[in-house]
Amino acid sequence: MKEILVIAKMELQKMFFSPIAWLVLIIFSVQSGFEIVDQMSSWVHRFSLGYGQSPVTAQLYGGGRGYFSGIQEWLFIFLPLVTMGLMSKEFSSGSIKLLYSSPISNKQIVLGKYLAAVVFSFAMSIVVLLAGLLGFAGIDFFDFGQVITGVLGLFLLMCAYSAIGLFVSSITSYQIVAAIGTIFLLFSLGKIGNLWQDVDFIRDITYWLSLNGRSRTFIDGLICTEDVLYFVFVSGLFITFSIFRLKGIREKSSRYISIGRYVSAFLVVALLGYVSTVPSMMKYYDSTRNNLNTLTKSSQEVMSKFEGKIKITTYANIYGLNFRSVSPRSQKRDQAFFEKYYRFYPNIELEYKYYYATPMYEKDYQRFIRANSGKTEQQILEKYCNVYNMDVDKIKPASAFKDEINLQAELNRCVRKIETEDGKIAFLHWYDDMTRNPSEAQITAALKGLVETLPMVGFVNGHGERDIDNMGTRGYFTVVKDKQFRESMLNNGIDFTSLNLQKTVPSYIDILIVAESKEHFSDMEMMHLNEYIDRGGNLVIAADIKRQAVMNPLVQQFDVKFNPGQVVEFNKGYTMDFVTSAPPNGSPNKRVVTMPGALSLSYDEKLGHEKSGFVYTQELVSDVIGNLPSASEVESLRGDYVEPEEPAGLSEDQKRMLEMLKGREAKPADRGKFHGSWNELDVTDFIDDFPMYNPVEGELGGALVTGLTLARNVEGKEQRILILGDADCFANGEISIRRTGIVSGNYDFISRMFYWLTHEESPVNVRRPLNLDDNMLLEKDEIGMYEFLYRLLIPAMFAMILLFIWLRRRGR
Repeated sequence: MKEILVIAKMELQKMFFSPIAWLVLIIFSVQSGFEIVDQMSSWVHRFSLGYGQSPVTAQLYGGGRGYFSGIQEWLFIFLPLVTMGLMSKEFSSGSIKLLYSSPISNKQIVLGKYLAAVVFSFAMSIVVLLAGLLGFAGIDFFDFGQVITGVLGLFLLMCAYSAIGLFVSSITSYQIVAAIGTIFLLFSLGKIGNLWQDVDFIRDITYWLSLNGRSRTFIDGLICTEDVLYFVFVSGLFITFSIFRLKGIREKSSRYISIGRYVSAFLVVALLGYVSTVPSMMKYYDSTRNNLNTLTKSSQEVMSKFEGKIKITTYANIYGLNFRSVSPRSQKRDQAFFEKYYRFYPNIELEYKYYYATPMYEKDYQRFIRANSGKTEQQILEKYCNVYNMDVDKIKPASAFKDEINLQAELNRCVRKIETEDGKIAFLHWYDDMTRNPSEAQITAALKGLVETLPMVGFVNGHGERDIDNMGTRGYFTVVKDKQFRESMLNNGIDFTSLNLQKTVPSYIDILIVAESKEHFSDMEMMHLNEYIDRGGNLVIAADIKRQAVMNPLVQQFDVKFNPGQVVEFNKGYTMDFVTSAPPNGSPNKRVVTMPGALSLSYDEKLGHEKSGFVYTQELVSDVIGNLPSASEVESLRGDYVEPEEPAGLSEDQKRMLEMLKGREAKPADRGKFHGSWNELDVTDFIDDFPMYNPVEGELGGALVTGLTLARNVEGKEQRILILGDADCFANGEISIRRTGIVSGNYDFISRMFYWLTHEESPVNVRRPLNLDDNMLLEKDEIGMYEFLYRLLIPAMFAMILLFIWLRRRGR
């Protein structure tokens, strides 16, 4: 060990007494300074404009566009400039003979020089750490753990680069050749992970050899034994190669013996590397504050219930929109979606099967027809195989898998089948949104159905209620069973069925939904409904305008009533019957539940509690009465829009009433300056009529209740009931529509509603604690100070040290 330290010390002296090492540190610190200041300035700018996102630490330092990734791209150029002379200088100057004549071994020579390179890598890591410390000054509640992990990852990467550079330096006596060779080799090892990914056997080898991807996990704040051991093995492999190189020179071994040594070392490292990739052998540490790289507690609980192997088979249509993300070339990236699940349940097998079939989903079909008009089936298949660089023989017709899966039921799209050893099956889909891939919520929901009984929702039919198979604007297909809609019940761990009340509600029904009945229930149906309620079943009753007579008998037992008329509200640019409801205390993200035609609810809380024990909570309300049109504003409305002439022969009372109601015939005007809602009893044509608030006629002013929850204890379990004044708020048309100026929260409301009704079981709760690092402490005018520090002062310090050493050596 002493000899190794002596060699390392001598190498460091040569390294730092020459200008190259200092120039590398100076240039690297300048590069680091520009990178971190640009990143910080960009995020200060975003937050000043309200575009900032949390967690800031992960966004600024981690990810593919953060500081660490930017620095990593340049390391393969800096390190070879330092390592190029480690051995080649000894060969070119002849000093290698002095080392050979000394009582030291090849191993000690190599390890001593490598240790010197590691020390220099540590110095470069200090520069990176200094940039990381800027987060202390610039980020509120800075997540230091993730930054330290990122620095560790870059340090290990530099150590691996140093080992590779040392080996290349031992091959040639020319330093420039060693530098260029090292740069080429590092560049190749960085990009090799993208090569031959469409070849099954080669894919795993090239992916494992890739250097850059290994540091990415550290950059994201995750320490994995596989990645740590990878850097150890790669560094050890090239150190061993360097020792073999010196040994071969000193002993003049035959070519076959030398090749055998290298191959043996590579095979040993490959074997160790393979063992390190076995999921059951891996250990992890998530250094981020909120464990951003780890499954949430809900998902961990689901995974703890599995026994036996889980097989996930991906059926991918080569003509499908999402095929590229699961093609052979993309398999490794696709498998990364399940890495978090491997950590808690390693016994997962992934398989990919490729087929061809004409897409049945409308968007996919139209695109397919446009791209392949006039071509035969064989020509189309060959065209797509050529695009994806696949053999035609590897793509089977969809009929080849008919015994495994009904692909037509999946509209010939890409789909995953999850299967357990006991034969239980679940499906994972891709979605028609920007993300497309399922997130943790959908993956865990699919897995949960294999180990737990999911909540069952029963939709009542038989009286013209909303239909879960109806794909029209009034149907509930999208929110219930649309496979391409991420938020649907199907994709979030909620089972469903349709039923009528001619028979007793089955015991397996957890939630009963009655959505806008058009006909009265029979006495038998009311009896079955009441039996379900009496036994403590959860319930949703959603009405709609002009349905009070049918719906009120369903809610009167709760001392609730749907009020006559309908709610009207001022929303700029929209007719008065368009209502935006929100929680009484407001929505923190300004989202509203849109209701295109809604009833208000009234209830007797005291009587209901005394009679049935219910606790009432206002869930949604319309706008509070605020700025309504005044008499002068009504005059201006009459001036802008044609009104009918005043009939002759009216009494004074009739004239006063008409004067009070003037303006009703005007068309909707700019409502931006008006605010408020009320229960309109008269106007029903909101295109040609303009309603006016008239409390004299009994119209109730807002805020009006449009959503009400009831809860009570029944036999040790809380019964939960939701009553809504609008059945359109989760209909197909309302879910899919986008309105200018309106931030719809219907998705959020639906998820929150079912989460409450299922007693916090579904959708799966994958929420994490709020990110504390959600704000920037720096202002724009403060950036200049740090720009001077990181771009000028720190590099200048290295330059001054270099100048001092140069002047001192010159003086000597």
